[in-house]
Amino acid sequence: MSTMSPQVCLLTSEQIAEYWDRIEWRLDETPSMQRFYTKEDIIDQICKQEMQVWTAGMDLVLITQVLTVPIGKVLQIVWAHGEGLDAHFAELLDKFHTFAWTQECIKIEILGRPGWERKFREQIGFKVEYVAYSADVMKPRMH
Repeated sequence: MSTMSPQVCLLTSEQIAEYWDRIEWRLDETPSMQRFYTKEDIIDQICKQEMQVWTAGMDLVLITQVLTVPIGKVLQIVWAHGEGLDAHFAELLDKFHTFAWTQECIKIEILGRPGWERKFREQIGFKVEYVAYSADVMKPRMH
């Protein structure tokens, strides 16, 4: 296989259906994803084309969504699972920028684990704008 052939692909609805068994187990292995979405929510949003599924190489799967916020649209990379981020990083960024442009997004945002900061800190245009930490709401104590 030539190194010039594209390795990053935005899956069509038909491809998602065809490869769903290769995607679903990855979601099941990522319980942290369920802090915002159930698997059913993800399936629903993919079917409505509100979320997109990408593959890179043989083992990396990513999910994006286009959010509309008061200042415009944001392409948000919300989840990734598998190996190959380093190997496909340049092509992923290129394809994400192109897709974001076609969707009239003004920003690309990555939600990821803390270790991702090293990778994105090196990229032109990416900076840390916020860090999200969370805790469950606790029932108030009655005095």
